[in-house]
Amino acid sequence: MQKMSEHRNTNLSLFSVLARLKRELNRLTRDDEELQQDHSLNIETERLSRDSENERLGKDDEELQQDHSLNIETERLSRDSENERLGKDDEELQQDHSLKSKNERPESSEEKKRRLFRSKMTV
Repeated sequence: MQKMSEHRNTNLSLFSVLARLKRELNRLTRDDEELQQDHSLNIETERLSRDSENERLGKDDEELQQDHSLNIETERLSRDSENERLGKDDEELQQDHSLKSKNERPESSEEKKRRLFRSKMTV
């Protein structure tokens, strides 16, 4: 009878240890699941942060490209304006030259002779 009592106490002790191990295993399993969820959340947060940063950089890049395009367009318009101004100046000079040429009367043969005579005399 005493042996049976010992076996029973041993079995109770083993069941007690087994129950404690099961509880610990369940706790560790829950902790592991929580760690995996935290890890997944960290990975997702990092991905979203990278996506957000890439989107911001993309917008910065778009803004720089737009600024560059505007600078190129402004420079082109400035050159066109300057070329147009220079073209008008050139036209005015040509018109002035044409008017000057029209206003000068041709040299008469008498005037040519005098001019040639004076140039010979000075030599």
